[in-house]
This record gives sequence, C-alpha cells and structure tokens, in this order.
Amino acid sequence: MPGLHLHLYQFERLLEDLEPALYCHLHRRGASPQLYATQWFLTLFAYRFPLQLVLRIYDLILSQGLEIAILKFGIVLMQKNATKLLEMKDMAALTTYLKERLFDVYIDKAPSASSVLESGFFGSAGGIDKEIYRADALVQDACAVEVTAEILQTYAIEWEEQTRVCDEVHYPTLCRFSHERDCQADKYA
Repeated sequence: MPGLHLHLYQFERLLEDLEPALYCHLHRRGASPQLYATQWFLTLFAYRFPLQLVLRIYDLILSQGLEIAILKFGIVLMQKNATKLLEMKDMAALTTYLKERLFDVYIDKAPSASSVLESGFFGSAGGIDKEIYRADALVQDACAVEVTAEILQTYAIEWEEQTRVCDEVHYPTLCRFSHERDCQADKYA
C-alpha cells in the first residue's frame, strides 16, 4: 500500500515540523506513526473513535479532500494531546493512548442542553458514545492547522526519493518509510 506509506510519511514530517518536541519524544521511544496512525488512515478515524466526531471528520473530508483533512485531524489531535503524551515514558502506554484516548481532550465536561441536543442520539448510543464531545471545536482546530498541497507535495518528493534510494541500495530493513533523524535530546528534553 504505497499510498498509506506516503501518508504516514507526510504525517510524520508534519509532526516533526509542527511539533518537534513531541516528534522526538515519540521517536526516541519507538512509537512511530505506523504503530498508531495506520488505523486512523485506513478507517478514516472510525476505528475506536466516537461516532459523533467521526461524522464531523467526514464532513471535512468531503469539504477539503481526503488527504489534507486526514492529516489535519491527525496533527491537531497530536497537538491537543502533546502535554499528556510528553509525560508518558513507556512505549506501550503511549501507543495505547494514541490508539484509544486521543479524542478525550474534546469531551465536553459540562455539556449544555444545546450540546446534548446537537449530539443527538450519538451522545447516548447504548454504551458506545457515553460522552458528549465538542465536535465543532475539533473541526475548528483541524481547519486552523496549516497543511498545504505544496508542503504535502514536497514531502511526497522526499518520500519518493527515499524509496528510490532504498530500492537501489537494497537495504529494506534499514530504509523504513520513517526517516531517521537526530532528535537533539538536549534541545527537546
């Protein structure tokens, strides 16, 4: 699935550029996007995430296009959870949180009558979505993330070059689609 690998690479590069401390923290612990974001991209966030938020994600996908919308939602979820993720030292805890708890930051802790009404039946769907989420805030935050077609094209060219070089050198185990970088531990510790 080269398309998936490209999107994971683009996501990782966006994370590196927009949240360098978080990128290095995850990188040092071996929590690559392949461990947690693959399911996001393959299921368009429908796997294990609240339906009331997934439907809003789909709205933005239809509005802005699949590639940009998925990456924006992925990045905004990482940004909103950065403090919590930076506190975690264990890879297992990190990946579990990244797979299951990212949307918790959008739980409406004091829902108003209108937010309960807006969530419709999804707010009480027999054990699935027991929480009320601030879906509008999620969409607004995602729309504010600066992801352009130009930057994604730059990352696509990088990925193609890395893939070509890896194929030529015949070191597939060394040439993961996640490029290796020095994280400068002192800078982001």
